Amino acid sequence: MGRHIAGDLNGDERVDSFDVVLCRQEIVNVQNDSEVNVLADIDKNGKVQVNDLVLIANFVLGKKNYIS
Repeated sequence: MGRHIAGDLNGDERVDSFDVVLCRQEIVNVQNDSEVNVLADIDKNGKVQVNDLVLIANFVLGKKNYIS
């Protein structure tokens, strides 16, 4: 992966619905990619949880103009 953008889980330098899907897969352990797991932990609490998914989804849906 190139430059790191918060919420960009697939490394395409955008945060979009594909990143939402990857985050969801991490939560249910379908993907189980350790690099994606680290990137998906948006709130940096050491776990990929629903709150991380909500943060990314809210950004993609335009409800937030930043990811934190």
